[in-house]
Amino acid sequence: PPSVGAQPSPTSLSVRAKEFVPSFGVASAPAPAPVVYGEAQAAYHGEAATRQTALSAAAMQLHMEQVRLMERDAKLKESQDAIRRKEAEAARLAAESDDRLRRMEERKRRVEEEERLAEEELRRKEEEVRRRKEELAQQEQQRLRFMEEQRRQSMWWKSLPPTTCDPISLEPLNELDYPPFQLCSADPTTASADAAVHYFDGHVLAYYLVSNLSFIDPLNRRPLLEVELDSLDGYLLTFNLGRANVKEAWSKHNEELAEKAAG
Repeated sequence: PPSVGAQPSPTSLSVRAKEFVPSFGVASAPAPAPVVYGEAQAAYHGEAATRQTALSAAAMQLHMEQVRLMERDAKLKESQDAIRRKEAEAARLAAESDDRLRRMEERKRRVEEEERLAEEELRRKEEEVRRRKEELAQQEQQRLRFMEEQRRQSMWWKSLPPTTCDPISLEPLNELDYPPFQLCSADPTTASADAAVHYFDGHVLAYYLVSNLSFIDPLNRRPLLEVELDSLDGYLLTFNLGRANVKEAWSKHNEELAEKAAG
């Protein structure tokens, strides 16, 4: 068929017109050409218009289908892009979750390791404290034994014979809890190294001197020196035997004697 919009040639019209003439074996007179030509042309134009309409409708349908396909492809692409974005986001979240989980596991292992080290350090310190306590206890026992030995060795007066008594109280000196007070039998500033020594219960001697205001050696009546009285006061303080203030009493007594002598 001719293309849409093309004008048919006269030759093609006449050939098509002949197709409509019946053949009875006898040549019939041809129909008037104007009438046959007009009908064929009209039929052709009608058929062409119909075809043109059908083609236009088909083209419109094809265009609409293409538009629908393009829209579907666009939506499909958008869906695929959205799926890819979601997959990427899911992969990112999964990676972040894995990373957080890994960090949490590492932190947990680190905390467990720190706790283990802290427990070991605590056990080590407890063991060190226990060992130190044992060492201190042993040292204290050794110190006490040493002090006891020193005390036994230093308590020399315990070896004095029972007959050696205090000249004032007449109590045995070896029963004292503190050492006897010693006075030289001679003036200590001039006495020789082998001069005799007198032993007294220092507590009894101090109060005897103060109460009697007689600052002499009770055994030989030698006047006592100021340094000896001062030593007696120190003796009382050292062994927690009270304060007799022997030197102070001696000083006041001498002042009174001087005043009486002057009066």
